[in-house]
Amino acid sequence: LSMNYNQYEHYSVKGGRRAEQVENYRNPSISVKELREITDTVNEYPRFDNFERRVLKIALKEINAHTSFNVSYEKVKKGRSIDSIVFHIEKKRTADDNSYKLEDKDYRFCCEV
Repeated sequence: LSMNYNQYEHYSVKGGRRAEQVENYRNPSISVKELREITDTVNEYPRFDNFERRVLKIALKEINAHTSFNVSYEKVKKGRSIDSIVFHIEKKRTADDNSYKLEDKDYRFCCEV
Protein backbone atom coordinates (compact mmCIF):
# COMPACT_ATOMS: atom_id res chain seq x y z
CA LEU A 1 0.00 0.00 0.00
CA SER A 2 2.87 2.33 0.80
CA MET A 3 4.50 1.60 -2.54
CA ASN A 4 1.25 2.35 -4.38
CA TYR A 5 0.81 5.65 -2.57
CA ASN A 6 4.43 6.65 -3.28
CA GLN A 7 3.84 5.96 -6.98
CA TYR A 8 0.64 8.03 -6.79
CA GLU A 9 2.55 10.99 -5.32
CA HIS A 10 5.34 10.67 -7.87
CA TYR A 11 3.13 10.47 -10.95
CA SER A 12 0.67 13.10 -9.76
CA VAL A 13 3.56 15.61 -9.61
CA LYS A 14 5.78 14.44 -12.47
CA GLY A 15 3.08 13.32 -14.91
CA GLY A 16 3.63 10.52 -17.40
CA ARG A 17 0.47 8.61 -16.53
CA ARG A 18 -3.19 9.08 -17.36
CA ALA A 19 -5.44 10.39 -14.59
CA GLU A 20 -7.13 6.99 -14.33
CA GLN A 21 -3.78 5.25 -13.82
CA VAL A 22 -2.76 7.75 -11.15
CA GLU A 23 -6.03 7.17 -9.26
CA ASN A 24 -5.47 3.40 -9.48
CA TYR A 25 -2.21 3.93 -7.60
CA ARG A 26 -4.07 5.85 -4.91
CA ASN A 27 -6.93 3.33 -4.74
CA PRO A 28 -5.39 -0.06 -5.56
CA SER A 29 -7.67 -3.05 -6.13
CA ILE A 30 -6.48 -6.46 -4.95
CA SER A 31 -8.40 -9.67 -5.58
CA VAL A 32 -9.39 -11.70 -2.54
CA LYS A 33 -7.44 -14.68 -3.87
CA GLU A 34 -4.26 -12.60 -4.17
CA LEU A 35 -4.85 -11.02 -0.74
CA ARG A 36 -5.16 -14.47 0.84
CA GLU A 37 -1.86 -15.50 -0.79
CA ILE A 38 -0.12 -12.35 0.42
CA THR A 39 -1.34 -12.86 4.00
CA ASP A 40 -0.72 -16.63 3.88
CA THR A 41 -4.32 -17.42 4.86
CA VAL A 42 -5.38 -19.43 1.79
CA ASN A 43 -6.79 -22.33 3.84
CA GLU A 44 -7.21 -20.68 7.26
CA TYR A 45 -10.45 -18.71 6.99
CA PRO A 46 -12.77 -20.21 4.35
CA ARG A 47 -15.54 -17.69 5.09
CA PHE A 48 -14.82 -14.11 4.07
CA ASP A 49 -16.41 -12.58 7.18
CA ASN A 50 -13.90 -14.44 9.38
CA PHE A 51 -11.03 -13.39 7.10
CA GLU A 52 -12.22 -9.80 7.23
CA ARG A 53 -12.63 -9.74 11.00
CA ARG A 54 -9.44 -11.59 11.94
CA VAL A 55 -7.01 -10.43 9.25
CA LEU A 56 -8.16 -7.41 7.30
CA LYS A 57 -9.65 -5.21 10.03
CA ILE A 58 -6.84 -5.91 12.50
CA ALA A 59 -4.15 -5.15 9.90
CA LEU A 60 -5.80 -1.90 8.85
CA LYS A 61 -6.26 -0.84 12.46
CA GLU A 62 -2.52 -1.30 13.04
CA ILE A 63 -1.61 0.47 9.80
CA ASN A 64 -3.78 3.46 10.72
CA ALA A 65 -2.37 3.59 14.26
CA HIS A 66 1.35 3.15 13.55
CA THR A 67 2.02 4.61 10.10
CA SER A 68 1.57 7.92 8.34
CA PHE A 69 -1.33 6.54 6.29
CA ASN A 70 -5.08 6.32 6.80
CA VAL A 71 -6.35 3.29 4.92
CA SER A 72 -9.95 2.25 4.40
CA TYR A 73 -11.37 -0.35 2.07
CA GLU A 74 -14.40 -1.18 -0.01
CA LYS A 75 -15.57 -4.67 -0.97
CA VAL A 76 -16.28 -5.29 -4.67
CA LYS A 77 -18.81 -8.01 -5.38
CA LYS A 78 -19.01 -10.23 -8.42
CA GLY A 79 -22.35 -11.93 -8.26
CA ARG A 80 -23.01 -12.91 -4.66
CA SER A 81 -19.40 -13.35 -3.59
CA ILE A 82 -16.79 -10.72 -2.86
CA ASP A 83 -14.29 -10.65 -5.72
CA SER A 84 -11.81 -7.94 -4.71
CA ILE A 85 -11.02 -5.21 -2.24
CA VAL A 86 -10.35 -1.60 -3.19
CA PHE A 87 -8.12 0.17 -0.68
CA HIS A 88 -8.40 3.94 -0.24
CA ILE A 89 -5.09 5.38 0.93
CA GLU A 90 -4.63 8.88 2.34
CA LYS A 91 -1.63 10.41 4.00
CA LYS A 92 -2.14 11.78 7.50
CA ARG A 93 -1.69 15.50 7.82
CA THR A 94 1.16 16.50 10.08
CA ALA A 95 1.76 20.03 11.23
CA ASP A 96 5.28 21.41 11.21
CA ASP A 97 6.41 21.43 14.80
CA ASN A 98 8.72 24.42 15.17
CA SER A 99 8.01 24.93 18.85
CA TYR A 100 11.44 23.59 19.80
CA LYS A 101 13.05 26.53 17.99
CA LEU A 102 11.02 28.99 20.04
CA GLU A 103 12.08 27.31 23.28
CA ASP A 104 15.78 27.61 22.37
CA LYS A 105 15.45 31.33 21.65
CA ASP A 106 13.57 31.99 24.87
CA TYR A 107 16.20 30.08 26.81
CA ARG A 108 19.08 32.10 25.33
CA PHE A 109 17.41 35.43 26.05
CA CYS A 110 16.64 34.30 29.57
CA CYS A 111 20.23 33.36 30.36
CA GLU A 112 21.93 36.36 28.75
CA VAL A 113 20.08 38.89 30.92
